[in-house]
Amino acid sequence: MLKEIEVYVNRLYQHAVGNKKEIKELKDEMCSHLMEAVHELKQEGKSEQEAVHLAIERFGGEAELQLVIGQLFQAQRIFAKRVLYTAIFFLVASLLTIFIIWVDELGNNNENRAIAERISDLLGTQSSITADQQEHIKQLAQSAGQIASIKVYKLDKVERDNGEYTSFNSEGVIPDYQYDTSVPIFEWMDYYYSLDQEWFIHIKSRHFSGMFDAVLVGGLTAYIVLFTIWAIINAYHHRRLNTGWIIVFTLFNAVGYIAYHLIRRKARLNAAG
Repeated sequence: MLKEIEVYVNRLYQHAVGNKKEIKELKDEMCSHLMEAVHELKQEGKSEQEAVHLAIERFGGEAELQLVIGQLFQAQRIFAKRVLYTAIFFLVASLLTIFIIWVDELGNNNENRAIAERISDLLGTQSSITADQQEHIKQLAQSAGQIASIKVYKLDKVERDNGEYTSFNSEGVIPDYQYDTSVPIFEWMDYYYSLDQEWFIHIKSRHFSGMFDAVLVGGLTAYIVLFTIWAIINAYHHRRLNTGWIIVFTLFNAVGYIAYHLIRRKARLNAAG
């Protein structure tokens, strides 16, 4: 009786791919349920052979059960792949977004300085700003999508010399010219330029440091967590999962998994040799 049940269960799982320990546990559990069913049928007056056949029939057709078992292990593999692909997506999306922000910030910094240089060249050594020059500065500000405001001061109004070094402080000082744009700005950075001996220029510009930090922390954290889960699932299916590897995957992520893969490969080669 037991032999026939074991043969039946082995046929069901012959194409199952996954953790061998898990497959063995499932096979043992199925054998146990079938044995219980056979015992109950024998108590009802069935012969042993009849009881075995009825128990197997009630459990389900062989082809149908093979399909269900195959789908079960296929679902596990698909889940692991989706976890890995999602982790890679977060990594690539985060790095790409960070790169785009960095390029944008670099471009804004260069453009802000170029505008400050043009203003400094425009005003030269004159003592006041004409209406035409004010209009020109306004157009410069409007041409740059990141600038929220431009303030221009005579250098001597903001220059502070304590004998050891020279500093600049425009707080409380009325600018010689100020233009505020209508650029929506949620986070900004102040840029100060003293490019000659006559004028001090203050540009308030849009900045993305908060978004940069959010993408860096959020995206990379999602990647690390998902990749660690995938590595743990793989190690479990390879029957090599233990606390040590969980710690390695958590702390060293991809580097830890590469080390795990190399050690596993070496162990397989040694076993084959």
